[in-house]
Amino acid sequence: TACFSYMATEAAKRSRRVLILTDRQELLSQSGNTVRRFGIRPHIHKRGVPFPEEGGIIICMVKSFANLAKKNPYLYKFFVMVIVDECHRGDFRPVVGLFDKSTFILGATATPISANKKFPLYEQYDDIVDTIGVSELIELEKLVKPITYSTEIDKKGLRTHGDDYTEASQMKVLDKRKLYTKLIDKYKELALGKRTICFCVNREHSRKTAEMFNEAGISARHVDANTPEREAIFKAHQKGEFEVLCNVGIATAGYDDPKIECVIVNLITNSLTKWLQMVGRGGRTSEGKDKFILMDMGANWSKLGLWEDERDWSYLFHNPVNQNQGIAPRKLCPKCEAIILASAKVCEFCDYEIPAKKLSKKELEQEFKEVLKQANKGIRPMKMDKVPREQWGS
Repeated sequence: TACFSYMATEAAKRSRRVLILTDRQELLSQSGNTVRRFGIRPHIHKRGVPFPEEGGIIICMVKSFANLAKKNPYLYKFFVMVIVDECHRGDFRPVVGLFDKSTFILGATATPISANKKFPLYEQYDDIVDTIGVSELIELEKLVKPITYSTEIDKKGLRTHGDDYTEASQMKVLDKRKLYTKLIDKYKELALGKRTICFCVNREHSRKTAEMFNEAGISARHVDANTPEREAIFKAHQKGEFEVLCNVGIATAGYDDPKIECVIVNLITNSLTKWLQMVGRGGRTSEGKDKFILMDMGANWSKLGLWEDERDWSYLFHNPVNQNQGIAPRKLCPKCEAIILASAKVCEFCDYEIPAKKLSKKELEQEFKEVLKQANKGIRPMKMDKVPREQWGS
């Protein structure tokens, strides 16, 4: 947000008309506050209020802009620069393609893979500027690292629709008393008293999860896109008036509360973008915060890797199908259930000495194949000149 706000203000200082598009009410005010810090007062669009004729920086919800542009097609030629916040989301695609070819369009996201595999980002944008990754930002102390805990879970009943698992099949797997109990027990063990955000499958699941926390004496609230008092609930959570904010998709991307110290992913996803966006809510730095707790109740890490894993986004932009390239193999600590390197003999979080596992010949062969498979993910073949046969063995 800071990067694109700086670019917007520099363009506005040169009398350029700039439009910032977002799809969430929370991001509307977040972008406005950041732009103000660079010395320019933006126009935050409200329904029924016309755009200022002189331009400047205008921040608008994408649906509001689409409705305005239907009545005023000139708006697609009005702006010199258009910035799309969280451009991986599908809401922007129908609008972005309608701007004049001379308009400079910048898409900003921490996860440059389209939320819909049918419409990859390389079809919407010419190229990617891969600036800096999560692991490097952690080293620079601009982000904090999670300690990831997970649980073993039977995913046999999962069904997919489109790019992700259906809500109904997720509920069959996760909507079980023993899993709610395990979640509460693990939370008490790892994160009791920490400001927490919990991502759930659907409204029913989120409300049940909040009820379970409250029954256990841990204050929790539920919020979704249709909650009338959602802004008040978010503010109350940020003030520390309750511990756990259970939500459905509303705080996945761009939600900024640096004091979140625990993230619970209480769902199962096939989407790398969704996974990284959810976990990233805990990564902001704050005074006295040097790490955050991640409770992965859907064992998503086993397929999608860890949040802090190094990813070649430039490669993934052009090859979005291969999302897990280069991810190091890992395992679950038998004692504390933290995720550690597959080769680790001692858990770095609880110091448990992991007993050597005696494998059969078949198991050894399978493990070797899996390590090779993980190591080869995303490796692109190098073009090499043919070596004359007579040089071999010389």
